[in-house]
Amino acid sequence: MQKKRLFLGGIIAVAASLVLMAGCDSSGNNDTQSANGNNETVQDDGNGSDNAVVQASGFGEGEFSHSEGLDENGFWIGVRALDYVDLDGLSNLVIPAAVHQVSDDFVQSEVQGLLQFFTGTKEVMDRAVVAGDTVNIDFVGSIDGVEFDGGNTQGHGMNVTAGSREFIGDFLDQIIGGMPGDVINVEVDFPEDYHVPELAGEPALFVTTINFIAEPDEPELTDAFVLENLYEFNGWRTIGDMEEGIADHFRTEAVMGYIMEFLAEEVAVSSIPDVVMGHQRNSLIANFREAAEQNGMSFEDFVTMVSEGATNEEELLAMHEEELRSEAEFALVMQAIAEDAGLMVNTEDLAEHFMNFTGSEDYSMFEEMYGLPFLKRVVLSEVVMMHLRDSATLQ
Repeated sequence: MQKKRLFLGGIIAVAASLVLMAGCDSSGNNDTQSANGNNETVQDDGNGSDNAVVQASGFGEGEFSHSEGLDENGFWIGVRALDYVDLDGLSNLVIPAAVHQVSDDFVQSEVQGLLQFFTGTKEVMDRAVVAGDTVNIDFVGSIDGVEFDGGNTQGHGMNVTAGSREFIGDFLDQIIGGMPGDVINVEVDFPEDYHVPELAGEPALFVTTINFIAEPDEPELTDAFVLENLYEFNGWRTIGDMEEGIADHFRTEAVMGYIMEFLAEEVAVSSIPDVVMGHQRNSLIANFREAAEQNGMSFEDFVTMVSEGATNEEELLAMHEEELRSEAEFALVMQAIAEDAGLMVNTEDLAEHFMNFTGSEDYSMFEEMYGLPFLKRVVLSEVVMMHLRDSATLQ
């Protein structure tokens, strides 16, 4: 059996967020579709669904269902994925130590990054402005005692960097040394090539008020801060919880990434049942038709607009054929692992998925849109990946 690299980018994002964009979903449909765009009857290539009707040309709106071809557990009807997938390479999966080790320095850098989300600004009033300070100022500009358009902040305040060249000439050098509350007469000359002709080359006076110096107000990292701000969404009560949570997150991400690469390189798929491949094609066409309708365009016009070189169903399918085959292979691999390990998606798995990605355990709206079998099909990838992570050996 020849090993083939699986294209896995995009499918996990679908499983995670249920964003069903063109060519990225992985549900089933008894109706399959040929790339040549002709209606015909095809036979499955072994253990899939026989006599599947191909509906590429003239695919009708509303005919596609994401849950068609899937049983109540989200598995392809009539397809035993283990007949197509060789899982021998997964029997003793070992994760090298270098993959899952997370250094203390890395954790601390992530902690500081997290604190930036809670860092505000404090108004400093008790010291002089130094170069590099962020300073809030107001000013009124005039030439020969006459104010000009655009030279007045109208009291709204503006943050500038003292000593920078954000303004003309040495304007922002002249506020250095001033105290909040000071009013400074800033004198500058407009450049000869200034974009407003009537101001070009003119000497100007800006009566400038220093309102305050703006400094970052970073919170003090304490157990109390963690409990107040990070417990609800992360379950962290202490600094130690936070540090371990961050380390565990990146450790898990690294392990999952390694497993995905392992699947791509080491798991062999011999062939793809027509029912699985056909669904990928039907799904692509259905999503493009829906997008065209939402944009008030014909299918052909929409495809021409968004696809480089494609003008119809046949050309669109040909353009995405490699991607669709890769997505179909991934779907088979996930089901094969689930079959081998006896994995199923239950209601608790579904509720947890939607709580994580929508903030609510209620998935009834999605069930109505896509059907329960398809939802289980999506979440099955998560269940399988977690199983692989938990059963792998860490060096």
